[in-house]
Amino acid sequence: MSKQEELLCSLEGKTDDEIRSILNRRYKLNWDEPEKNCQLSEPEKSNQPSEPEKSSQPVETDKSCNLNKPCKLWYAKVFTYCDPHSLEDKLNFFLFLVNTFGYLWHICFTPEDTVFLGCICPCGEKQTILYYSITVV
Repeated sequence: MSKQEELLCSLEGKTDDEIRSILNRRYKLNWDEPEKNCQLSEPEKSNQPSEPEKSSQPVETDKSCNLNKPCKLWYAKVFTYCDPHSLEDKLNFFLFLVNTFGYLWHICFTPEDTVFLGCICPCGEKQTILYYSITVV
């Protein structure tokens, strides 16, 4: 059984809140902040765009959150690996998580807005930093 299948089986019968909690605990997935950043308060809904609140989690924020345009936030995820196959497995699993469970946070992953930066650390570990954006829908 694959890692994806094991996860799906373990989440069977759970509520959305329970699934979000499990994903946060196991994989450090927590996109609650974008939803908070992109919500408009009642006075702002009338005619002014909302400015997202400061958050330590997103790397950069598209400050054009309003009723007519989705809110886009940037995040970074670091993958440490030994060989290309290991990196591919980690990336595939992460993308599976984002694409399968993004609806729980009302987000959409945009692969076109993805940037990869790779490096080899002085200790010999290879790392790739994935800069990605999510759009609150």
